[in-house]
Amino acid sequence: MGCNFSDWLARFFIRTARNTRPSCQIDGMEFFADPHTAQDQSFVLFLKRFSRHTELLTTLGASQFAATLAAAWQKRSKKRPPGGETEIDEPMTEGSVFISYPSEDREAASALRLQLRELGIRAWLDREKLEGGDDYGEKIRTNVERSGYFLAVISKNTQTEERRWFRKEWQWALDAASQLDESDRFIVPVVVDDTDHTAKRLPQRFRDVHWLRSPGGNLSSEQKVQFKSMFVKAMTDPAKP
Repeated sequence: MGCNFSDWLARFFIRTARNTRPSCQIDGMEFFADPHTAQDQSFVLFLKRFSRHTELLTTLGASQFAATLAAAWQKRSKKRPPGGETEIDEPMTEGSVFISYPSEDREAASALRLQLRELGIRAWLDREKLEGGDDYGEKIRTNVERSGYFLAVISKNTQTEERRWFRKEWQWALDAASQLDESDRFIVPVVVDDTDHTAKRLPQRFRDVHWLRSPGGNLSSEQKVQFKSMFVKAMTDPAKP
């Protein structure tokens, strides 16, 4: 609290702030930062006995603790992987894996992209999922055509009868695949829930190829090995950082 309150006044403020007894269960931890508190043994005993989720910090004041916490958060934020939300307009490089997904499966798609990046595989997805504008559509279509592989996220959300943007991406992928040799694997469906390959509203080309099942977008160890051998064209150039 940063102030040398007396025992009873400190207890009063704690109860008022929490609006409940200190012994009540809470989610997470509470920190009490006050160098003067250690001098009041009765209050220290009070915190230890009745507030097990409270950690007493006697070497830092409130302002110092807040500054330390802010610095730690900023340091953690700088270490965010490439799948973070800060790269909305990141350009797609030639041969990358294009990840197509319905907006409801954005979390699973982001998880897939992050894991591919960790394997050294270049992967791109549209984070904003904007659904309008000729310029935007042309950009996405160009990215599909420039991609080395088209990873289609399949789930119950792809079974809707509504007009959805991801279906345009599917069609562009089918057009691109038609220009490739049949032995070239371009379209890779990845199912992130329990949707069956016989589900309706799926292109026949999607049904004919092997499906990968990754609940929630989480790849197994075997799938990671399979992806590294499959997505050769999208592997990051080891000569580049």
